[in-house]
Amino acid sequence: MKEIILDLPTVEARSYNPQEVGDADLIIALHDGELEDGDIPSDLPSQKLLRWNIRNPELRTNDSTEQWALYQEICDEIAMNIKDMEPYFRADYV
Repeated sequence: MKEIILDLPTVEARSYNPQEVGDADLIIALHDGELEDGDIPSDLPSQKLLRWNIRNPELRTNDSTEQWALYQEICDEIAMNIKDMEPYFRADYV
């Protein structure tokens, strides 16, 4: 969130908890399908799982300027994916 001068608090990493994740209504797994293989846990409930093939800037280039540009593209891509899901969420509440 550096681009809008917003400091986010440091969040402690947590271990993968299959029970906690399995209780979720929706699971969106982000992975770079070309460069990351087997990175999504196989025990995720498939009926709740969306797999989004999102490029990983750190795996795509070592150049920090290119990583930043790619990161901006990826943010837009994720935003559009979420926007495309809006009709499905609205249908659940009608």
